[in-house]
Amino acid sequence: RLVGMSKVKAFSDQGRYKVIKKFRHHILVYFIISLLLASYFFFRIDFRQMWMLFIPLVLTAAYILPVFKSRRLRDLPFIKIFLIATVWTWLTFNMVGCHDESSLCIFLSIERILFFIGITIPFDIRDIEVDKSISVKTLIHSLGVNNSKILASVLILICFGIILYLSINSLIARSYLYGLSVTYLYVIVLILYSRPGKADYYYGGLLDGSIGLRFLLYLGIEFLILS
Repeated sequence: RLVGMSKVKAFSDQGRYKVIKKFRHHILVYFIISLLLASYFFFRIDFRQMWMLFIPLVLTAAYILPVFKSRRLRDLPFIKIFLIATVWTWLTFNMVGCHDESSLCIFLSIERILFFIGITIPFDIRDIEVDKSISVKTLIHSLGVNNSKILASVLILICFGIILYLSINSLIARSYLYGLSVTYLYVIVLILYSRPGKADYYYGGLLDGSIGLRFLLYLGIEFLILS
């Protein structure tokens, strides 16, 4: 956040940037505390997990730090949402879920990465003016807002198709299918109603919250089925 503020000075008195500017010293303290905790836990995991964290660690550092002649990895054309989707899929699924190359793992990895791309596209809609001001070309600038919403919705529908296929073939529990189906519907509605100027809580709260919602719905439906 603090590094990014130097790139968007023209927006420093607007929306979330105004909040970041106001609480920049708090953010620095939180960063130091989280860095110390992350370092402590990093050296308590096994060597294999350390290596699995290496790639997302490097990508994340390059994403936020200006290592390319004052440019960050996220400032390169079209790459931002794919980096986010790749790192989040790696951290939330491949590290803690499937580690092999079975067909189930491949299908679930594809579902997860398409899901993250789908929910990240609205963030580019939100940031369309900011990205334009710093000459960062995104899918939104090429496709337009409406076509980008359609693309994001289609990606979520493909996710549903994958999960439905796995459920029909008895490769996943029905509770997983039901939980994700509700999440997909929820996300598509949010995608279609996303637009520049929407409150940051819409994106950082409702859309980002879908990551946890899919898990909570699965647990809730699994509990209802078992009870």
